[in-house]
Amino acid sequence: MKVSNPIFKVPLKLTKKSVTSGGSRQAFFFKNTFPLNLKYKKLMIKPVYKAGRNNTGRVVVNSKKSKLCNPTRPKVNYNFRTKNLGFIGGFFFIPNINKLASFLMLSSGAITFVPSTTTHELFTLTRFKGIMRDS
Repeated sequence: MKVSNPIFKVPLKLTKKSVTSGGSRQAFFFKNTFPLNLKYKKLMIKPVYKAGRNNTGRVVVNSKKSKLCNPTRPKVNYNFRTKNLGFIGGFFFIPNINKLASFLMLSSGAITFVPSTTTHELFTLTRFKGIMRDS
């Protein structure tokens, strides 16, 4: 009986950055071919500050602060009522508010951030309790 060695491919692909200036024509980066991005863009929000706008909402003065002061944060689902089976895939720390959110993946395919508690465990199958008692 002959056992063949499996061929492992690196899940990274070298891609060229889109052109934004003359210097970026030489920029390349590695892109992961697996869809393992745990920070889903649709679940993240970036707050827009009303500073520098007039009474109609138009920008009068542009902001002079850096982008590091305005980080993206997740949309936390405080009214979570689904009783589907799921597991916690990770945690996300919200820096300015000092809160911890759990990244929840459900069996129905839904993905959401919920507030973390002391009983949350990574990669353990859980079923959350609903608001109403089952009869």
